[in-house]
Amino acid sequence: MALDSFLSLGTLLFWYWETEGPSFGALLKEFLALIRECRGLRAGGSIMTTVILGVIQVIFWYILAVRPDFAQIFFQLDRFEGFASGYLSAIFFLISFYGLYHVLCPKNVNRCLSPVSICYRVLVLTDAPVLLVLFLVDQIERNLFLALLIINLFVAVILLLSIVSEQGKIPQTTQPLNRTVMDFCQDDSPL
Repeated sequence: MALDSFLSLGTLLFWYWETEGPSFGALLKEFLALIRECRGLRAGGSIMTTVILGVIQVIFWYILAVRPDFAQIFFQLDRFEGFASGYLSAIFFLISFYGLYHVLCPKNVNRCLSPVSICYRVLVLTDAPVLLVLFLVDQIERNLFLALLIINLFVAVILLLSIVSEQGKIPQTTQPLNRTVMDFCQDDSPL
């Protein structure tokens, strides 16, 4: 944590020295320029779907992180004891990073973002397998397990449907597939 703090402060100091007329307004303008210049919404298709889902996820999970008692009502959880609400808030805050990634990453209009989002949400060692193990060893409530799993699967299905609908609009060629995955991810030309 100290290393991250020093790196952030060092970056801020370099920005201060390198910028003409540094001020808080200029700093805020540069931060907001990253979001304003997002080409993901103009790209359409699965990338636009990813950005919209990201905004919804960030808002939803941040609200539950700030107010875990809403999650208790919404997911019909047992009464919190001890530090349970703090742990649940921390988990919701960490889950909100998925949405933040979905908002910030489409800036470069990378066509591989949506398939990768599906993989890290459902298949790879993130949510689905970890939630299943936590449920099987009785470390997570059944309602919370089902809610988190269903939300992740719902987002993955929406992304998958947007990818499938986008693939139908790409003209198919009869050329052999002798391109690698990296070649496909670097440009927008069809297979």
